[in-house]
Amino acid sequence: MKKTLIIRKEIPLLFSISAFILILFISVTSCTNEQISDELLETIKGDSEVRISIPIQNPGFELGEVNWGDPDNYAISSEGKSGSKSGKVSSSSGTIEQTVDVSRNTDYVLKAWVKGNGELSVGGQSNDFDTDDFEEVFITFNSGSSSSVTILGTRISGDVRFDDFSLNSTLIDGPAAPGQIIPISVSANGNQTGYGPENTVDGEIENTESRWSSNGYTGKYITYDLGTIKTISSVKIAWFKGDEREAYFKIRVGNSTSSLTTVFDAKTIGSSGITEGLETFDFEDVDVRYVRISSFGNSKNSWNSIIETEIYGNDEDSDEDDTTPPGSVSELNAVAGNNSVALNWNNPRDSDLNNVRITYDGGEVTSFGESVTINNLINGTNYTFTVVAIDNSGNVSASKVINAIPHGPPPPGGTAASIIGPGWKLNGFTGSLNIGSNDNGLDYADNASKNESHFFFEKDGFAAFKCYPGNPTSGGSSNSRSELREVINGGDGYWNGNTNTEHSMKWKFKVENLPPSGKLAFGQIHEKDDFYDDVIRVQVQGDAGQSSGTVDLRILGYVTEKVEDREGRTIDFDMQLDTEYYFELTMSNGIVTLYDLDNNGNRVEELFQSIDIGNANENYFKAGCYLQSTNSSHESSDVYGQVLIKDLEVSPDN
Repeated sequence: MKKTLIIRKEIPLLFSISAFILILFISVTSCTNEQISDELLETIKGDSEVRISIPIQNPGFELGEVNWGDPDNYAISSEGKSGSKSGKVSSSSGTIEQTVDVSRNTDYVLKAWVKGNGELSVGGQSNDFDTDDFEEVFITFNSGSSSSVTILGTRISGDVRFDDFSLNSTLIDGPAAPGQIIPISVSANGNQTGYGPENTVDGEIENTESRWSSNGYTGKYITYDLGTIKTISSVKIAWFKGDEREAYFKIRVGNSTSSLTTVFDAKTIGSSGITEGLETFDFEDVDVRYVRISSFGNSKNSWNSIIETEIYGNDEDSDEDDTTPPGSVSELNAVAGNNSVALNWNNPRDSDLNNVRITYDGGEVTSFGESVTINNLINGTNYTFTVVAIDNSGNVSASKVINAIPHGPPPPGGTAASIIGPGWKLNGFTGSLNIGSNDNGLDYADNASKNESHFFFEKDGFAAFKCYPGNPTSGGSSNSRSELREVINGGDGYWNGNTNTEHSMKWKFKVENLPPSGKLAFGQIHEKDDFYDDVIRVQVQGDAGQSSGTVDLRILGYVTEKVEDREGRTIDFDMQLDTEYYFELTMSNGIVTLYDLDNNGNRVEELFQSIDIGNANENYFKAGCYLQSTNSSHESSDVYGQVLIKDLEVSPDN
């Protein structure tokens, strides 16, 4: 299945062309002879449409002089298109500019409302304008290998205003005619405003208002890029007013736009002059990438106007007898960002590979490379991305699946790592989360990175610890964890809990989500000796997947399971999920105590105290999300445990 980006005017949709088409729109001075009305604004339409909106910060300048470059280069005007403000450039050196993240090898449409005489550019394309009132302009471009583009607005003369920016990516499915070769892009060296080259590949042969028009007897041309070298043998062209006049032109081809050969010369004889339908112009088979129609006016005036162009030949990418699917992509990886997920992979080595399709809840993206960034996602949502390779005959490979959870940027308070501070190492994971695969696609890391990730991230001023039951864990345990381990003397040291020195850990926390077992520990004292193992685990217990309401506060570990010879103790305490608490865990003289604190860190209630447990003299604190009672039936579950922590401190400070 191939993709195309089709720009249409607000008229009935006739049909779509398949393939992924880049549109280059370059505006030139408009003339009255072949001009459309301002009401015919261009929109993106289609029966099967995938539309991705790319965030632009402060798109209408309602927030003032922010996000659009140096405020000395522009001003805020009180005259706006939809709101009360717009960006104003008044000097030849003035600019508005903003860099935004985009997906590689993807078609985009930038739209903005402008007033005055200026230029808007993005992605290597530009659009000049000169208007006395606010008018919508747009630029279509392909991001190529770039992962970001800069939107730039400049002045040609007078005061120029910019307002209401939007940036979108759109792909549309549609059928191609047998033998038809679909370009991946179309460009021109000039066009009348509103009559861009993209109109010649939109399938609207009956719509004469959807055309490319450029005025001049010499130097006017439109170029089609086939993407790779193809064997072509004919070009079909529908000329505007083709039943009233002959169009003078040449068809030139080649593998570089700087070296083209004429294969059909109608500069003198012209087109038939008897039809506005498609006329076929045949020539000997040629293996080329670029097809250019050079135009020289017509039998009545200097206008060059094409309604539609179709290119035909032996497209080796269209073997209808091929039913063998390509191999699958490999090394699929996902990196979550703010409202986005970046995917990368290795393509299969099939010679007839055409594209890679990525589907997810909310959309579909096609890539012709080995990476793509999907934007406009909802932070905190677990997305499943299904990736397949597609060959030139439309055969689809076996799918590869990966999960990722986009997350927001850290607030002014900082990242999860800065909230926790030094003195801790993180037990976590490496790899890309893929729920349902072996170990959810992860490896356990005893000293994991503290960069923002799916298992350790900032949330509401807390450090969030998140863990799925199918994640891997350390040797000797069946329970996965995203958890901090106290660093002592610069490493995995210990302190003695049998002396008069009181060792203390204070932490503010919220337990937000419970795993399938309904149990997790959020604070511990651990001992090096397996005899003591978990000296104490401070846990909550509720229902599978519970995220609100009352839960039990439980004390487990050596202090209850061995010393008291029972399966833990339930504490008489009003414990609620998604509610902030402040606890302190201490140990001295072999006695472990848990306190509830007020907001200032003062002890207000003793929740638990053990007897002297004996010779536990190699201890350390742990805090985070440590799942409990995990079994094999939970391994593919997308139900997770999550704990938020801040104001974490230990004393003495080791």
